[in-house]
Amino acid sequence: MKRLWRICGVAFLTALLGVAAGPLGGGFLEEYFGLGILFRLRGERTPPSEVLIVSMDRRMDAPMESRWAVEKPPRSLYAKLVDTLDAKGAKAICFDINFNRPGYEKDKKDDRMLAESIGKAGNVLLHEDLEITPLLDGPGRRTGLYQIKRDPPLPELAGAAVAYAPFPLPKKPARMARYWTFKSEIDDAATLPAILFFFYCRDVHDEFYKLIRQNSRIEIASLLQIGRGDENAETIQERIRTVRKIFKNDPSLMEKMLDDLNSDASLERGTDARSLLRSLIAMFRGDDRYLNFYGPPGSIRTISSWRVLGEEIDGEEGIFEGKAVVIGLSELYHPKQQDGFLTVFSRPDGVDLCGVEILATAFANILEDFPVEPVSFRNRLLSLAGWGAAIGAICRFLPTLPAALATLGGAAVWATVSFYRFKHAGVWHPLVVPVALQVPFAFFLSVVWKNFEIKRERKKIRTAFGYYIPDRLVDRLVENIGDIRNSNQMVHGTCMFTDAMHFTSLSESVSPMELGRLMNLYYDEISRPIAERGGIVSRIVGDSMLVVWASLQPDPDQGRQACHAALEISAALRRSRERPEVPSLPTRIGVHGGRFFYGNIGSEQHYDYTPMGDAVNSASRLEGLNKKLGTWILVSDEVLRGVDDVLHRKVGEFLLSGKSMPMTVHELIGVKDGASYADRRLCDAFALALDAFAAGNWDSAVSLFRQCLRFREKDGPSSFYIALCDTFKTNPPEGDWSGLVKVGK
Repeated sequence: MKRLWRICGVAFLTALLGVAAGPLGGGFLEEYFGLGILFRLRGERTPPSEVLIVSMDRRMDAPMESRWAVEKPPRSLYAKLVDTLDAKGAKAICFDINFNRPGYEKDKKDDRMLAESIGKAGNVLLHEDLEITPLLDGPGRRTGLYQIKRDPPLPELAGAAVAYAPFPLPKKPARMARYWTFKSEIDDAATLPAILFFFYCRDVHDEFYKLIRQNSRIEIASLLQIGRGDENAETIQERIRTVRKIFKNDPSLMEKMLDDLNSDASLERGTDARSLLRSLIAMFRGDDRYLNFYGPPGSIRTISSWRVLGEEIDGEEGIFEGKAVVIGLSELYHPKQQDGFLTVFSRPDGVDLCGVEILATAFANILEDFPVEPVSFRNRLLSLAGWGAAIGAICRFLPTLPAALATLGGAAVWATVSFYRFKHAGVWHPLVVPVALQVPFAFFLSVVWKNFEIKRERKKIRTAFGYYIPDRLVDRLVENIGDIRNSNQMVHGTCMFTDAMHFTSLSESVSPMELGRLMNLYYDEISRPIAERGGIVSRIVGDSMLVVWASLQPDPDQGRQACHAALEISAALRRSRERPEVPSLPTRIGVHGGRFFYGNIGSEQHYDYTPMGDAVNSASRLEGLNKKLGTWILVSDEVLRGVDDVLHRKVGEFLLSGKSMPMTVHELIGVKDGASYADRRLCDAFALALDAFAAGNWDSAVSLFRQCLRFREKDGPSSFYIALCDTFKTNPPEGDWSGLVKVGK
């Protein structure tokens, strides 16, 4: 029970750490380190070809007339750029540049020229600036609240543009990772990437509204009152705001529309149009999104404005046809960028992603409907709690080395699954908290706890047993037996009895001194496997030895260690036959397990610290049964519980001499992995023969036992049962026969 509580304690503390650190799953630790690791492991990703960037860069290798790059370019240059892109078939043109102040020209001719080009193109979207002012509570005292004021483009440019919207980006943490599709602080207005995508999808708006009308109970007539030719910045923003309200008021609408989209054959559109509709529907899911970056600066195809204006791309026909073109300052060659944002893909030379690349990335994510989506807060906490409990229990339950291997393997599995989900589905699972916090915490807490317990137990064991056994054996006891003055305990354990054959003839043939030397060699051989398997030699009398594995709490591994020790003793004695200095003493072994008394036995003149109980007596009886069955190692059912790596066969049900309760007895044959084909066939055939014997079919049993002799010519148990069957043919057993064999002395 104490062990269970210890396991539960470590599991609870590790789970608690995960729950406490859970809020960091979307915060600094996971966002800065975990998300960064996932992006680095994933590497670059191919962006969609539907988006291009036209950069107003500072490259000094541009033609002389384009050296305006060190200053702000004239508005006439932007007008020419719009005309060129519109002529080349751009579907949407979006400026990530503020036009909220007049140009440098005194007569404002260039502003009017730009407005005319924007109006003529009919597909230009402009950037809207935001002014954020802290609110004060008295002179110089900030309230922590802010006033956000919208600063639209110049009226003549705003009136000509099809739409304009802000594109605010979070200032914290230092490394950029998120953006907004909608900003609640400014009347739930759509941001620039969202409104750009909405306009880009204008060819499927009718189908979009049709899906809303089919699946929503909310009146949407206001969406359809404006003709497509009447669209302007106010009407588009209002349409988006109205659709967003409909989705908010009907949370199930989105799933209904997606189901309808997949099944409605009346939507006579191709795969591309359906994909656009799916992405358009998904755009209204939430407002705070994580960017799914495509790679370092320049990953999204970027073309210098001077190349566009200089007609240096005429060889690439249709490069802008049907594309969304984003125009802004993109300085891929200057570390001192005016518009750079630190991201996971910032280059080592100091070049960051520019604002125009962030805008294009956000648009591309919406287009692909493939943002980075962190698991929900609830699922994150549940997964961290469950993971923590599991890893904590494993670390506390297993020994140190297996626990280390198990935790490393578990961490590798968690990281692999997290990476796979991130790469193929964009799902972001916590990585730092479970792998870098919970795993080391659980492991080191378990190690410290185990070391503390071991030191405490060893101190008590040394005090109790230092009077009786050598120091080298004291540390092998694995549980607390208590102080010497109160050391009598009921323990759980396994007892092994060994008895050497030919000892009597050996003692008669050599001197007592020589006998002692030979027996020391013999016990050296058989004690080594016992020591390596954690057994303690409790008593040696002549050619017999009693070995115990004892603990205060049940330990299923004791039976396994005892079985392997018995097999290794037999193997060691077989090898010793090749050494003439070691006496050849074949040894019979009996092993039984259960509870027994372990303590001081004797009188005031002499005490012996020894085990006593039925488990000890039964082990002795099993050792003696070997002689009748012609076997070498017999173990009881109790010993084999939980032992699955040794080959054994049941040799019957026996009522041993002096016992009132029957016992199921097995012969231990060998390690399962190294067992021969004949041994395995012998076990199978003997089981069938034993069943026939238990059923009282003497002739059938004899025939089956004789078949066993084909696999082992001198099989003792088979010969024993053949003789017994012959006896029962003439003198059947009395009473109800169940196969129980009574064995006398």
